[in-house]
Amino acid sequence: MFGITFCIFGKPFVLTEFNYCAPGRFRALGNLALGSMAALQDWSGLWRFTYGHDSIQIADPSKSAHVGSFNGANDPMSIAADKAMFALFLRGDLRPLKGKAAIRLVSPARSPLPFVAYKKLSWDWLSWYLRTGTYIGEKTPENVLPLGDDTSVLQSSSEALRKRLFPDWTTEDRIPLAGDGAVRIDPTRGAIALSTPCCAGGFTAHGDIRTDSLRAKISGGPAGVWALSLDGQPLAKSSRLLVVHATDAQNTDARFTNESMRVLSNWGHLPMLM
Repeated sequence: MFGITFCIFGKPFVLTEFNYCAPGRFRALGNLALGSMAALQDWSGLWRFTYGHDSIQIADPSKSAHVGSFNGANDPMSIAADKAMFALFLRGDLRPLKGKAAIRLVSPARSPLPFVAYKKLSWDWLSWYLRTGTYIGEKTPENVLPLGDDTSVLQSSSEALRKRLFPDWTTEDRIPLAGDGAVRIDPTRGAIALSTPCCAGGFTAHGDIRTDSLRAKISGGPAGVWALSLDGQPLAKSSRLLVVHATDAQNTDARFTNESMRVLSNWGHLPMLM
């Protein structure tokens, strides 16, 4: 779901540009999952590109309230999914992972690090289970699982690393609970579910979203459903909840080349359609 990130443990890590752009149909999932990843990896900050290219788009989004590519202030899906990001990451509802793993850097300083050339590692799922980082020197940092040297481990297969770290994880489609038990990922349905005391829900292309305190049945198209406690009480006891049901938003007369909606041929115009 994401390319793996390697922080330096003990140092701040800020993702300085992120966005899940319109008119992508799954952008609500992107913000929900990214907020989860930032919380689990204990990042220091997230910086969106962008809420608006002009101040008026933030002060009064209705002045240009059609769905565009980057401007989150004009996009109902981004605004809805941000609420979950605020709870999971900023409020700290989803706790950082307890375990850590790191790659030892041994490449000469004059050479580009090997992973610069990798756009996607076969085992980028690791960030859902362990905080990932790097270190230099012969001594492995305390309480950190050594993954190996950068000259070799980055070329390891997903299956090899899975057998080493999770011997009971035998098939790709039977994924163990992630996030120290708080996150369930089901690639066969394009689904993720999150369960914390004050924020729970998820996103799926079809079927059920099931957590300890929220259940939803999705049909007719991909959608996300999540609930947030607004009074600091667990969802089961809260007297003030925000419940979000996010499907998609597109401009009137937006045109795509086919039903997959992967290639846009006309942005369309207001009003926006849910």
